[in-house]
Amino acid sequence: MAIEEQVHPWDLSCYVSQRLNGVHRPFWHDYPLADPSIFLTPEPLHHWHKQFWDHNVKWCINAVGAAEIDFRFSVLQPQTSFRQFKEGISTLKQVTGREHRDVERYIIPIIAGAVSAGFLTAIRSLLDFRYLAQAPSIDEDVCGQIELALRDFHIHKQAIIDAKARRGKGNTLITNWHIPKLEFLQSVVANIRLNGVAIQWSADITENAHIYVAKNPARGGNNQDYESQTCHYLDRADNIRQFDLATAIRTSYVDFRALFDSVEDSRSLDTLDDDSDSKVDTTTISKTAALLKIINPISALSATSRMVDYFQVASELGRSSHSVPRPFQTHQSSKNVVFHLSCDPSFSRMTIDDAATKFALPDL
Repeated sequence: MAIEEQVHPWDLSCYVSQRLNGVHRPFWHDYPLADPSIFLTPEPLHHWHKQFWDHNVKWCINAVGAAEIDFRFSVLQPQTSFRQFKEGISTLKQVTGREHRDVERYIIPIIAGAVSAGFLTAIRSLLDFRYLAQAPSIDEDVCGQIELALRDFHIHKQAIIDAKARRGKGNTLITNWHIPKLEFLQSVVANIRLNGVAIQWSADITENAHIYVAKNPARGGNNQDYESQTCHYLDRADNIRQFDLATAIRTSYVDFRALFDSVEDSRSLDTLDDDSDSKVDTTTISKTAALLKIINPISALSATSRMVDYFQVASELGRSSHSVPRPFQTHQSSKNVVFHLSCDPSFSRMTIDDAATKFALPDL
């Protein structure tokens, strides 16, 4: 409104000098909820996790030292499903959201003892903010915890400046906090109250889909006619999924053409017991989840890989006929433990001495 009072609406040169677009009364100015602070929702992947990598990690590297922080990451005990940073993190270039999250899990114990208590508290407060704000269910108590975590960061952020960890191009020291993504955190709680939990707006799904609909088809081609080859790949992959879905439905005795006079004439899957082995000629369903319960497609119906329930596999093998080869590849040893043996070894060739060294078996 201040610009509207000081600058004439049709004086374009004044708008340009102040880096404005010249629109002083946009067409949506009287639309309900047409406020950027309302409809521009926080996006966890880029606004939080990417911000962590672009700023928080750089602060930690500058405070601890690139060589030291790389060494600390390299000696971490490998954890299943987490990336092991054998060469450290200071020289990484191509980093995905998965690596961002893995570094977030490690960073506090990594820098502990090498930075001041205030520095450590500031970094931990931002991590608390991210973990709380991406919860699938948030009430007023959680909103209060999110605001408290952000307040703790602002109380202790001076320790980052004191450690000379905030630097720009040419390794020049920066003593201000003019970071747009950091400023954007102030509106997260208010936006959650207006639009619901922020995790629903994350770009993880679309970013991950880019791997399956663009990168993988490109790697399978010959770098000629990229667009047409990719379209052919996606079309054929979709046809395969559709055929697999149709055959899975057909073999599961699902008939969408069946007509019934009343609800009692049909067998709804929701009324069937999960452990029931009964077969019906036709089954009517009303939910997608109900359909997925009874069909068994060969491939995953979505682009992402499907989780295998090895407990179910072991149970089905135990009830199978004697024609199934033994010993079973999947075996359940107790209520909570299932062993699944791979057909192909992880190491096709290895000497006894190398195996003894790799698996710490000196008496092999």
